[in-house]
Amino acid sequence: MERAQLKAMAKSQIKGNVGMLFLISLVSALVSAVANVIPVVGSVVMVFVITPAFAIATIIIYLNMTAGVKPTVSELFNHFNKFWAAFKVTFFQGLFVALWSLLFYIPGIIKAYSYSMAMYIQAENPEIGSLEAINRSKQMMNGHKMELFVLDLSFIGWYLLCGLTFGIYLDATRKRNPVATVIFSTMYALCAYAVVQQHNTMWIDALLFLPILVLALENLINKKKYILFLRTKVC
Repeated sequence: MERAQLKAMAKSQIKGNVGMLFLISLVSALVSAVANVIPVVGSVVMVFVITPAFAIATIIIYLNMTAGVKPTVSELFNHFNKFWAAFKVTFFQGLFVALWSLLFYIPGIIKAYSYSMAMYIQAENPEIGSLEAINRSKQMMNGHKMELFVLDLSFIGWYLLCGLTFGIYLDATRKRNPVATVIFSTMYALCAYAVVQQHNTMWIDALLFLPILVLALENLINKKKYILFLRTKVC
């Protein structure tokens, strides 16, 4: 299937569900933020329970949408019993990629694509172990890693725009050295959120518009300028 067909199919599946998907994302972000406020215990719970539980729940929500099932916020909390399986998949993925990355990074990148379907496989087959999910992912991605890599590259324009909007924010508010602006803009475009969401690109627009929204809010509060804020709200 061509990339354009894949993207068109994805758009048709989320059509009419964007509001609920945004709410699901917002709820997961709020729960994570509250957990992070709690010293020590909150961080441990985030790493071992909340993050893996939400990760596998989100995947199940999207997989269900391919079968025509409407997403709901309650579904986000229906899979906490799978948190340990999800954590193990994430742990072994990270461990194996880190070990392969010791060989000058390129093998680590290749293996990251080999293991990229492991969480999806775990979500669809809760009865199997984490290592089995990773092995099945390796088999599934055999001969298809470059296809997924090219698909990811097709979204590179979004990441460039994310860096551009953050550069605009820095230039307007911090007046940093141009080299520093480029460095920090690149760091923003390739931040952990962008990396995590690389296979969930419908939320990259949040990364894109955040600097403009913050700039608009700063103008509203500090300079009483409403135009940019109103334009951002309209967008």
